Formats: sequence, structure tokens, C-alpha cells
Amino acid sequence: MTTHREPWPPGTPAWPDLMVTDLAQAADFYAALFGWTFESAPAPDGTTYLIASVDGRNAAGVGDVLPGPDDPTPEWTIYLATADLDVTVDAAVHAGATVLVPPMDAGDAGALTVLVDPVGAVFGLWMSAALTGVDVVDEPGAMTWCETMSHDDDAARDFYAAVFGYRYTDLSGPGFSYRTFSVEGRTAGGIGRLPADAVGDAEPHWLIYFAVPDVDDAVAIAVGHGGGVVREPWDSAFGRIAVLSGPAGETFAVHARLEVDAAGGQAPATA
Repeated sequence: MTTHREPWPPGTPAWPDLMVTDLAQAADFYAALFGWTFESAPAPDGTTYLIASVDGRNAAGVGDVLPGPDDPTPEWTIYLATADLDVTVDAAVHAGATVLVPPMDAGDAGALTVLVDPVGAVFGLWMSAALTGVDVVDEPGAMTWCETMSHDDDAARDFYAAVFGYRYTDLSGPGFSYRTFSVEGRTAGGIGRLPADAVGDAEPHWLIYFAVPDVDDAVAIAVGHGGGVVREPWDSAFGRIAVLSGPAGETFAVHARLEVDAAGGQAPATA
């Protein structure tokens, strides 16, 4: 379990949020799935923004957007920490990013922008003030991993290294290209290549993983509350994982560590 109340180092995945047209539906879904409680936070545009918490510690944001005829499917957005929003935006644009949401203040909480990286994945930047980012990671209901997947992971790695100075560790294998990135010596996320057979079926994206005590239980809860299964649960070297969708169609992953039990088998961790 980890509690972190200080600003995150630049380049660290610092804040996940989701904007939907049915805020009550989303809040009910994630309260059932992750046990989140919610508190309203001021929003500069007059909409409602909820801070989700785990045992009183900030875990994510869920806000509402006005419906429109051309609105895309809602998705979770990961915001990477920055100490200077304008400088980082300039660096990102110089490295090939496109600004999707211009830099804006979020009241006393901080400031943000949303961009599209050169390979097409959407991400945000968060410059913290009162809201330093997530207060809790790596325990049930909290963010535990983030990764960006695309068809050109070489270009993605070059971009994020240029903007944030990421250093990489290669975990690739036959038919599998994947590297973790580190910030100030701490592993902070991953950059990988989508499978060749995903061409046309999967767009470049950032995927956020949330920790749960039991992946299969989480799948059942999600489906029972209006969600769906994008990829059925599977065991990896790093734990048991499933990719789910929320009631608005947003995609995210759930993860439980695997531990070796007394008989030598593997069982999901409970924290």
C-alpha cells in the first residue's frame, strides 16, 4: 500500500479522470466496483467534477460533459505531471504533439491541458497546486499501472523521452515489443506495440490499470452494474489482469498481484 500526498515528479502518471454525460451512472458503477466515495470539486466551466477517494485519499476524477452530436466515446485520460505547464506544452508540440484542449486553470487545484502524441494517443498534463494528483497507488481501488500502446512504439518512446527524459528497460520477447519507463529512477509505466493483428481494430491509447483484490470478482461486479468485458481475465508474470468497459463505453484494466501460496500455487493478493 502506498500513500503519496506530494506533487509527483514530472513525467509521472499523476491523475486519471473520466468525463461522461451521465455522471450519476458512472459514480454508481465505480462505487460498486472500487468502493470509491465521491466529493464535489469546483469546476471552472460550471460543470460538476467529482473527486473519487479510497479511505479519504484522492484516487481519480469523474466529471460531466454536455452531450453533443459529435461527442466521441468517453475514455479515461491519464495526466502526466509537470512542474511548468507552458514549458512542457511547448516541448511536446516541438516533439510532434497536437494540443487537443488548450492549457487552462482548474481553480485552486492546478492547471491542465490535453494533447495527442505523434502516434495518436491522447494524454493530459497536470501542473499541481492544491490537487497534487493521486494520494494513493498500488492498493485496491487505486491506480497501479499505466501504459501507452500504439503501432509505432519506437516513435512513442522517442517522443516521451524528448519531453520527459524517460529512460527505458526492455521487456520485449518474441512477437512482443514492450519497455517500461522510469522517472527519477522509479519505474512509472510502460510503452508497447499493439499486435500486428490489431491493425484497424485498435487505436493508439493510454490504458490505466486499477488494483483490485480479485480480478474475477471485479469482472462480475462490472458486468452486473452495466459494464462489459473487453478482454477476459488472464494470468501474466505480473499478476492477473482483465480489460473492462464502463457503462459509457470507457476502457480500463483491473489487476491483482499473484502470490505463491504455501502449496506452491498462485493466488491473487488481497492488498
